Amino acid sequence: SNVLTRFFLGNKPRICLVIDNATWHNQQTDDSKVPTRSLRKVTIQNWLDQRNIEYEPVLTKAELLEIAVKFAPPRRYKVDEAAQRFNVEILRLPVKHSALNPIELAWAGLKNYIRDNNMNFRLVDVHNLTMEYLAAVDGPLSTSYFQHIKTYEDSFKVAYKYVQEVVDPTLDENDDETFDNDSNDDESVIHSDDLDDDDSSDT
Repeated sequence: SNVLTRFFLGNKPRICLVIDNATWHNQQTDDSKVPTRSLRKVTIQNWLDQRNIEYEPVLTKAELLEIAVKFAPPRRYKVDEAAQRFNVEILRLPVKHSALNPIELAWAGLKNYIRDNNMNFRLVDVHNLTMEYLAAVDGPLSTSYFQHIKTYEDSFKVAYKYVQEVVDPTLDENDDETFDNDSNDDESVIHSDDLDDDDSSDT
């Protein structure tokens, strides 16, 4: 898609892809992956050797993994690498915030259009209706999607500000009291266990 977009628009316009946190969007490049527990010990050793990371041969697999994590390279993602080659920016949405993705409005509009106009329920009709809808998505309609998303973003900002100003200070004030209560509860549990032990020893 990056190739086709650049082919039609040229190199001058800025292009930004808004993506969520789907698994296929977060696939790391091979050279930025860190060894996992499922790998054999020799594989982890090879990973360390390739990066000139020193270790003792007698170390266990768990100890080698600790070293690998300590020297883990910065995470890089395949989608970011591909986008960079075509001068395309990537904007990642916060987790569980699909409402901030304008494409969701486009998908909803497409599905509604097919549902309202699909009379014969044939695959070829679905294809034709899809192409009709996409051809009708012009600049003003696309802009309206982004404007609508902006209202969601503003509402999230208001909610976040409310949490920071109202909820968090209240929680901070009660932190000490909560800790004291938890400590007292723990002590009472310990005392009750001690009593149970005494009772069992008497019998």
